[in-house]
Amino acid sequence: MIRFQSPQLLWLSMLILAAGLTAVVWLYRPQLRPVPAPWWWLLLGLRAVALGVLGLSILRPVVLRSLGEDQRGAVVVLVDQSRSMSVADPLAGSPSARAQKLVQLADALGALPAGARPGDIEDLRRGVLNLRHLADEVGRAFSELDYARVSGRGIESAEQHLRQSRQVFAAQADDLAEQVSLLQSLETPQRAAMRSQLAALVAEPAASPDAWSRAVAARIAGVLEQLEKIQSRSDQQLYATNPQVRAACDELAGLSRAELVRRALNGPEGLIARLTRQGPVLVFGFDGEGEGLRPIDLPIDQLDTDGAGTDLGGAIRELRQRLGMRPLSALIVLSDGRQVDPEQPAGLPPITPDSVTYGVLVGSAVNRDLSIQRVSLPERAFVGETILVRVDVRAAGERASTPGAITAEVSVSDGQQRVARQVRLEQQLAHVELPLRLDQAGPRELSIAVSPLDGEITLANNTVRRDVKVIAEPLRVGLIGGVATWDYQFLRRALMDAIGFDTTEQLVLGSARPLRMSADHLLRQDVVILCDVPTEALDAAQWDALSRLINDRGGSAILILCDTNVIDGYAWHPLAAAMLPWRGDARPAWRVWPGEQPVFRIVPGDFELGEMLRLSDDPQLNQSRWNNLPPVFSLLAMPQPLKAGVRSLLVEDQTGSPVLTESRLGAGRVLVLGLNELWRWRAALPDRARDRFWLQLIRYAAPEPYAARDGDLALDAQRLRVEPGQPLHVRARSSQFEGPAPLLEIYRDNALHRAQLLSPVLGDRWQTTITDLSAGEYELRMTADDGELSVSLPVHVAFSDEQEMRDVSADPSSLRRLLGQRAEVLALGDIAALPQRLHAARQAEQRRYAELSLWDSPYLFLFVLGCLGAEWSIRRKVGLA
Repeated sequence: MIRFQSPQLLWLSMLILAAGLTAVVWLYRPQLRPVPAPWWWLLLGLRAVALGVLGLSILRPVVLRSLGEDQRGAVVVLVDQSRSMSVADPLAGSPSARAQKLVQLADALGALPAGARPGDIEDLRRGVLNLRHLADEVGRAFSELDYARVSGRGIESAEQHLRQSRQVFAAQADDLAEQVSLLQSLETPQRAAMRSQLAALVAEPAASPDAWSRAVAARIAGVLEQLEKIQSRSDQQLYATNPQVRAACDELAGLSRAELVRRALNGPEGLIARLTRQGPVLVFGFDGEGEGLRPIDLPIDQLDTDGAGTDLGGAIRELRQRLGMRPLSALIVLSDGRQVDPEQPAGLPPITPDSVTYGVLVGSAVNRDLSIQRVSLPERAFVGETILVRVDVRAAGERASTPGAITAEVSVSDGQQRVARQVRLEQQLAHVELPLRLDQAGPRELSIAVSPLDGEITLANNTVRRDVKVIAEPLRVGLIGGVATWDYQFLRRALMDAIGFDTTEQLVLGSARPLRMSADHLLRQDVVILCDVPTEALDAAQWDALSRLINDRGGSAILILCDTNVIDGYAWHPLAAAMLPWRGDARPAWRVWPGEQPVFRIVPGDFELGEMLRLSDDPQLNQSRWNNLPPVFSLLAMPQPLKAGVRSLLVEDQTGSPVLTESRLGAGRVLVLGLNELWRWRAALPDRARDRFWLQLIRYAAPEPYAARDGDLALDAQRLRVEPGQPLHVRARSSQFEGPAPLLEIYRDNALHRAQLLSPVLGDRWQTTITDLSAGEYELRMTADDGELSVSLPVHVAFSDEQEMRDVSADPSSLRRLLGQRAEVLALGDIAALPQRLHAARQAEQRRYAELSLWDSPYLFLFVLGCLGAEWSIRRKVGLA
């Protein structure tokens, strides 16, 4: 069949044809007078045909060829193999509702004895569900016709699609009405009422497409509701009276989601076998581990569910790439709807324009489950330090909606000690803080667990594991004060009382009482704090050591500057001036509020800066504490603009003037604080948070400690738990390495996996990045001094399923969102009707033809060229060329 895509240009085409033919006859005829009559007509005809075909090409003709079932492309079935598919769903609801769902599911999977469940009501229900799909197709045909009329293109094709869609819909409604009249399980009034409702669907006026769609949807919903009530009563009675049916249903109730899918796909009457009768079928498994689509061999002996995540969007994108230009008839996705990636865009486009998409939801809402939602704890701690492990526990299911109905034990263990707390879940979510003292140096694996409930749906989300690097060597801090202010005394007391700090402290009075710390001692510090220390209190060797500590060894200095005389001295000292954040020709001023109440409020320049400014681990409480800190009377007004690369950590709230800055200097950093009234904050903070500001600021300033150490040799990894293929940054430090670059040995299962060279960074520091570790247990090893020194670190490489298993409830809204508006999402109990609905959808599709464009195809060009070439050959033969 030939169709013209631009029929509105018919008048232009006819005008060009008439003009061309007239010109051919008028201009060509005198040349042909000496030619015999047969050749005369042939030459004239060839020229006229060539011009006629070119004139008709303006109408953009296409050839439509009807496709057979075997030419529509394959049906692709995607099966979710993520870990949440290993869950077995105990159906929620009353016993009668549970029995009805189980009977429906068992019938769909072919698990019931033959003839045990009458199929007339279910067949009618499936037909009505299919009718709803056909109504959606009519609605789309209405929309396409509106678009065609607005654009002025393809109106005839859109009208034909609408007519065909309505005819198919009406025929299906008539067939269903006839089926209703034959149902013996319905009483006469029920049959009459249902038949009239179905007949009204055909007679529904279509004056307004939207009104038609709403009215038809309402009538179909009414019919479905009646049928489901009738079928539900029948199924409940069947479950109660038939022992074989009850045994089959109870067996299914204990199966995992993956096993239910396997049974639905397998067998001579399974989904794959029935779809194969309509055309080729391809079956793939997917998860979120980056391995891509995996072909599944049929029949399926076992459906693995070892995927640590779900990435349906990635699977569909890969399928689109694999198919390329090959046709696809339909896409069927069997999944519980869980999606690990929250940034996944909604409404993925169809794989091909003509394909239809079905989602089969496997699973249900969770009946009873406790899960660990979030764990927060420090990455590092010092030997003897007590850390707080913060755990968020979530309850899901029937009892979770009752405040206080669930009590559980939350615990943390490092293999040597265990700390537990009882928690009552008042609002489905509970927060627990567990104090854990760490007394052994080295990497420690912590196990955080919540006790299971009776009948809990899964225990896979009750335990998570975290790693803490326990550091044996404390941070070396040099605290030097020019004046024993309140802030200096509170800082000194905090450092002396805290675990993990080796503090050397001294008050100086300029040249009258100079600093007694040697230059070598300064050079061995991690952080040096100068509290209004005049330049003359340090001699040239000590200033040089401080400069080398920062620039060459990666140490840090914290300058607390409140005395303008001290600040002026720093500006004239070349090494001290390099540490100041403002430019050399600028001078800061000391601002003092003259009133009786302080007014200068200090806040972070950015609440997202990180841990060094947190007053609480809870983001809202942290911001609240900062907002409620008492103001101060005075501060150092740092002149702006500051040096390039200087970051403002704390600012005055009204003017934005920086009062705490950070700048890089060589390999290290310098922090400058222009406040001397931080003691006012102590009254507004709880006991545990009063020294937190100082201690975490010093930890932030200090070079990052190493997790493993043996004498002069130290080794550290960015993380001790990574996913396969994830880059792992490793650093080492030792003065023993001379000559060739040192080797990092990577062991797997106590056998050498490979060795990797480290690159020099600065002085005695080295680093490397490991990028291609597969899943497994590894150990990083280094030796020095001919094997006398040795360090090692364990590294666990595996995909994490924590995000996948936090909530294992089936999510139909997520599945519908991912598959798009045109997709239809069915329950697993409706899977038996899927082949029939797919066949009906194929019949209702607008594009049931292979379309070959003639107007821009090489066939038209070759035809015109052939006509003109034949004409030229004949002209030569008769002597006109």
